[in-house]
Amino acid sequence: MIEPVFTLRELAERIDAPIRAVKFWTEQRAIRALTEHHGKGFPRLFDLSEARIASLIAPFAEQGLTIGSLVWLGGVFRRCFAARSPDNPDSLQFKSGDLSLLQVLDRAVAEEGENWLVVVDTPELRSSSGQLLLSLLSDKDSKPQSGVWLRLDTLIPGNVDRRKAVVSVIDLTARLALLR
Repeated sequence: MIEPVFTLRELAERIDAPIRAVKFWTEQRAIRALTEHHGKGFPRLFDLSEARIASLIAPFAEQGLTIGSLVWLGGVFRRCFAARSPDNPDSLQFKSGDLSLLQVLDRAVAEEGENWLVVVDTPELRSSSGQLLLSLLSDKDSKPQSGVWLRLDTLIPGNVDRRKAVVSVIDLTARLALLR
């Protein structure tokens, strides 16, 4: 099966993001085009993997996450998708409890159950490590109809100032469904 390819405009429309934002993410390398833009008539093209990354970072951009954080988050997703290739040195096996990000993303792509990504952002974390805190939620191991539960007090380490923390939760299944 041939995977779809999206122009910048098609991608922006599918993920409900401004064209200018998607262009900016590309210029800053949060997402990567298959082709370089060489002027009118030569559109940037995006494969399905990069379209998925754009769909996943879009809500964080809307909430005002810095471009540096979007680039980092895009890199996390990209390395996770690369994990399908065992000999890829850039692969990432991010785990949260018993769940790996790749497992949860695969479930979301297949529309299996509830799959959520929780991102905690604080100025303290960004300045010290340049990273965000990620947690995964899924009903994969839950009993039927038990839903997904989260104790918010477990998300932020005790040494982080909670007064400045921003917790974002996105439904991975719903976000990736935009590209079907």
